[in-house]
Amino acid sequence: MMFFRFKTAKGGFPVTPNDDTDLVKHAVALYVTSAGSLRVTMHNGDLLDIPAVPVGPLSFAVRRVHSTGTTATVIALTHK
Repeated sequence: MMFFRFKTAKGGFPVTPNDDTDLVKHAVALYVTSAGSLRVTMHNGDLLDIPAVPVGPLSFAVRRVHSTGTTATVIALTHK
């Protein structure tokens, strides 16, 4: 099991949800700019569905944001 300590984000990029492709860089957190539902593949490969995500930060280590099941708008935050 990997453990991620919270650190200040050093980079970020807008996310275009995609069911088949991982993010260019794995995100250590997400920032939701428009509330909605969210489906992500976590860093360890687990699939997570969140039906009502509010605007604000989510401290999830994520490698994919799926288009199916995602209506929220998010920005990926990275350590590099």
